[in-house]
Amino acid sequence: MNSSPSHSVPRRRPRRLRRGETLRRFARETRLTPDRLVLPQFVIGGQGRSEPIDAMPGRNRLSVDQTINECEQAWALGVRSFALFPAIDPTL
Repeated sequence: MNSSPSHSVPRRRPRRLRRGETLRRFARETRLTPDRLVLPQFVIGGQGRSEPIDAMPGRNRLSVDQTINECEQAWALGVRSFALFPAIDPTL
């Protein structure tokens, strides 16, 4: 009887995911750090406005000036990615 596994083990480890720093960072073991997070921002018109989002407790729709302030605070904490979601007129 053959006791070796039915699959073969590669003799070389492919390096295609390690060419550049960006790809190496994504291929590493998972680490939860601020620079790997994406902060969603829900943007509304006006100035100095903040509206709670019922479906997302703790998150608000913010006017552009408020959004900039929140992004600056997140940037200072190490967050480097932001996703902007503008308010869409529900009648459209």
